[in-house]
Amino acid sequence: MKLVAIPNQILSLFGLRLTRKTDTLRRFPVEISDSDKEIFQYVRANHLSTSTDERLYATILACRHVVERRIDGDFVECGVWRGGNSVIAAGVFKAMKADRSAWLFDTFTGMTTPTDADVNFRGEIAEGKFKADRKSTV
Repeated sequence: MKLVAIPNQILSLFGLRLTRKTDTLRRFPVEISDSDKEIFQYVRANHLSTSTDERLYATILACRHVVERRIDGDFVECGVWRGGNSVIAAGVFKAMKADRSAWLFDTFTGMTTPTDADVNFRGEIAEGKFKADRKSTV
């Protein structure tokens, strides 16, 4: 047994665990600005996204990239849950004074039953996976 594991083994007797306090500011990529950090922390504090930190950072950087390079277009999020990625996109656009919109699309009730037209690149129909997924969630 490693020496560092001993304190946690003792604490586990009381239902406790010793962990290192992490500093979220230390985990930000160097390209992230202070306004980006505020937007990110708002989304995390309000539980607006199930995306990983890395994916939220990627959204920030992608939005900054299209604005800085004057690439036309808006931001679209499909399957939004609470809209965290769109909140990030809108925040980046606002901070950069970019005239862009964030469009959010969701069914609000889950996916519709697939038809024969719903196939993947291998030609496999989606209905079998859909039925299997429904059984696992019911």
